[in-house]
Amino acid sequence: MLCQLGARQATVAVLDFVNPFSAGLALPPPVGDSVWYHWGRTLGPEYHPPAEEMFADVDLILDPKWPIEIWTANGMRDFFAHYYRPPLQ
Repeated sequence: MLCQLGARQATVAVLDFVNPFSAGLALPPPVGDSVWYHWGRTLGPEYHPPAEEMFADVDLILDPKWPIEIWTANGMRDFFAHYYRPPLQ
């Protein structure tokens, strides 16, 4: 899927602790992306950016099957699920 987007132009967001695609594949990070998300520290129920702001510049939102940090992934999934449609299991 990343190849179909054109890897050099794609902006990818990951619902997890970090976004490995910006660093590992040298993809441009989405505008407003953070290098570190941590539930209870940088994000939480009372403090998180609106989905429309967080994903405004994103071509693809990835929901990892095996996240680096499960609490962060679950929190992001809960708060941003209304914005994207996760795949059917």
